[in-house]
Amino acid sequence: RQLWHIEECFRVMKTNLDTRPVYVWTADRIRGHFLICYLALVLERLSYYKVRQAGINISNHKVIEILASAKFTMIDLTTSKKALFMRQGVSADNKINAQLVNRIDELFLVVDIVAIGLTEDITSLSKKN
Repeated sequence: RQLWHIEECFRVMKTNLDTRPVYVWTADRIRGHFLICYLALVLERLSYYKVRQAGINISNHKVIEILASAKFTMIDLTTSKKALFMRQGVSADNKINAQLVNRIDELFLVVDIVAIGLTEDITSLSKKN
C-alpha cells in the first residue's frame, strides 16, 4: 500500500537529483556516489516536509529549482587579500531577481538557514553560523 512513496523517491532521485548516469567504475566510488544521492534525497525530503509544515504550498520540484538558483560569485580582492561573495541574478530583470531572492530567503528561513546578504565577506559569513 505504501509502494508509491518508494516509487516517488526513485523518481525524485532520477529527475530532480540527477542520480543517473553514473560515470564511476570502482565499487567504492559507486557506493560513494549513491550515498551522496541518498543523503541529498533525505535532505530534500526533510526540507520539503518543513516547507509543507510552514504552510508554503509549492511542489518539491519547485523547492529544488528555487534553491538551485541560489548562486554566489566569489570576487577575489588581491590587494586586500580578502574575498567578497555576491549573489548572482538569474535574469536581466531586477523584478524577477527580487522575487527569486525573496523566495530563496523564505525557504532558507523555513529550513533554519540564515539568509545571506547581497554582498558578504568571509568574516560576516562565518558569524552567521
